Amino acid sequence: MDRCVASNRTSHETALTRKLALAFAALTLLAASVSPAMAQGNVVVPPQNSYNGQTYAEWSAQWFQWVLSLPSTHHPLFDTADCSVGQRGNVWFIGGKLGAASPGLTRNCTIPEGTALFLAIANSSFDNTACSADGSTIEPTTFTIDQLRALASQNLEGFLDDKGQCTIDGVAVKKLLGPDTRFRVQSPVFDYTVPSVDNLLVLISGPCYQNLAPNLLTVSPSVADGVYVLIKPLSVGQHTIKFGNPQGHPLGHTYNITVVPAGD
Repeated sequence: MDRCVASNRTSHETALTRKLALAFAALTLLAASVSPAMAQGNVVVPPQNSYNGQTYAEWSAQWFQWVLSLPSTHHPLFDTADCSVGQRGNVWFIGGKLGAASPGLTRNCTIPEGTALFLAIANSSFDNTACSADGSTIEPTTFTIDQLRALASQNLEGFLDDKGQCTIDGVAVKKLLGPDTRFRVQSPVFDYTVPSVDNLLVLISGPCYQNLAPNLLTVSPSVADGVYVLIKPLSVGQHTIKFGNPQGHPLGHTYNITVVPAGD
């Protein structure tokens, strides 16, 4: 799942570049049971606005905390767990199958009424997790926050082009990708905690994270850079979300969403 790994990087930098396993270039096309006139103005939260007291940037940090908190063997983005796994509150996180070059998939998800969806269009996170050259021991790197941000930004650039689009009921989200996008944000500095076994760091940073039992591991600091669309709660009923990688599978994934009344 590595991407854009430069051959002249050190082993630590190469391990860090595996953060691109979490650079989900998920081009999102949505068709929901709302009128086209409502789609752009009333369904998408403007990126300059807060939702539930948090900005896009703050939600992006929580997106990564959600992704990394789950074991790889029971994970919605590996299609091995229900969409509800790990979700809390009235904003749920979704994205494509981990490894954007993988074939498309179809999911059936039931979400409660009043739930917003925070979609990762393309993103990248970096921190100082790393394994030794032989993969046997943990040898963290010492990049500064500014350096981590530069790495995340550099890796994200390869996913941002003008070929990407996002539509809701056929209405395009304007300026989603490209140099003047309003939807690209840098996260605040955040930490995250991974499970003691089957955690994503094994895939991202190497086999030295294979078995942390009986301890959980909290990683700090971490930063992310990405493009997201925050969709306000959809109406009760059936909705179809289609999305894919703008560089390969523009409509590769489908979410069949059933929104059920609160209390059901």
